[in-house]
Amino acid sequence: MRILHVSKKYPPLIGGDAIVVQNLETEQKRQGHDVFILTSKTVKTENLTNVYYFGILERAYNLDRITVKRLFSLLLLFFQSFCFVRRIKPAIIHSHSPDLGFVCSFAAHLYGIPVVNTCHGVTFADKRYSRVKRITEKFFLKHGSFSAILTVDKTSLQAFHDAGIEKVMYIPNGVDIAFFKPIPRNKGEILTFLFVGRLENQKGIIYLIEAVKLLASCHNNFKLLIVGEGSLRDTLQSQVREYHLENFIFFIGAKGKAELREYYQQADVFVLPSLWEGFPLTILEAWASGVAVIATKVNGIPAICTDKQNALLISKENPHELFGAMEMLLNNRILAESLGQQGRILVSERYSWQTITDETLKVYKSLM
Repeated sequence: MRILHVSKKYPPLIGGDAIVVQNLETEQKRQGHDVFILTSKTVKTENLTNVYYFGILERAYNLDRITVKRLFSLLLLFFQSFCFVRRIKPAIIHSHSPDLGFVCSFAAHLYGIPVVNTCHGVTFADKRYSRVKRITEKFFLKHGSFSAILTVDKTSLQAFHDAGIEKVMYIPNGVDIAFFKPIPRNKGEILTFLFVGRLENQKGIIYLIEAVKLLASCHNNFKLLIVGEGSLRDTLQSQVREYHLENFIFFIGAKGKAELREYYQQADVFVLPSLWEGFPLTILEAWASGVAVIATKVNGIPAICTDKQNALLISKENPHELFGAMEMLLNNRILAESLGQQGRILVSERYSWQTITDETLKVYKSLM
C-alpha cells in the first residue's frame, strides 16, 4: 500500500504529531508499505528521499498558531497538493491536522483517494481557546470530506457526537517499547524529576516551577531537568532566577531521540503539569522507561492513568497539589519504583507501535 502522511511537524521538530508520524512511518515501512511524508518547511528540515515540504519557511513554534505565513502556506499547499497527489498516487492520505486534511481533501476527492484525519488534540469544544480557532476547527472537521476521523483522546468522542461529526474512532498513541526501556542503575540520594515537552503555556511549567519553589523550602535532595524548547524559555528562566532555584532546575534544551532516551533512563519521576492534553506521548515514553509519572487529570490523561496505581494524578494549575505529589515520591522511593513498573507493564500490553499501526491499517483497508 502507498501511504501519504500530511503533518505540520516531522522530526527533527519536536511535538506529539511529529513523533506519531515518524513511528507510524517506521512500522508501516517495516510491514512492507511505501510511505511518503508531506510536512511544513522550517529551518530544521532535513533532506530525506521520502519527505517533501510545502509552504514558505516558518519558525517551528509558529506552526501551532494562526499566522499570516501559515495561512499563505495553506494556500500554497492547496495548489501543490494536486500535483503532488497525482505524482505520488497514494492509496490513502492520512492527515494529522484538520486544516491540512481539509486543504488536501480537494485533490484527494478529484483522484478518488480516501482521507483519514487524526486529531492529536480537540479544541472546538474547549472554551479556553479563541472562538475563531474553535469555529474553524469544527468547520474543517465537518467539511473536510474525511472518510474517517481518528482521535487519540477517548473523552473527546462525546464532543464529536454532540457536534454532529461522524465517522470518528478512537485509536490511542503508541510508544517504541524496544527503544524506550529501563536500564539497571544505582539509585542515588538525589531524586531526579523530569519534564519533557514544548515550553509553552499549555504545558503548565510555571506551576511546576512554583511547586519546586515549595519543595526546595523543605528539601534539597532533588533536581528537575526540563527538556524542550519553546517561546517561553526566557520567561521561565527568569522565573527560576527570581526564585533562586538555579541549583534545583536545569534547562536542557531540545534533544534528539537517542539523547532523550538517556534522560528518561536517568530520571526517577516524570512530571507533566499540562493545562490540557490529547494523549501525551511523553507519558508513554516515561512508562516504557520504567519511570513514575505525575500528571494533571485533564482531557485524555485519566483515560490511561490510574491514580496511585500507575501514576499520581493532580488538578491543573495547582502548584500546592503538585508539590504534595512530588514530595510524596521524594519521600517514598518504593512507591515511585512501583508506579514506573506498572506503567511499563501497561504500555507493553496496550500501547506498542505495532499494535497501534495494525489498528490504523485496518481503518485504511476498510476505506479502500
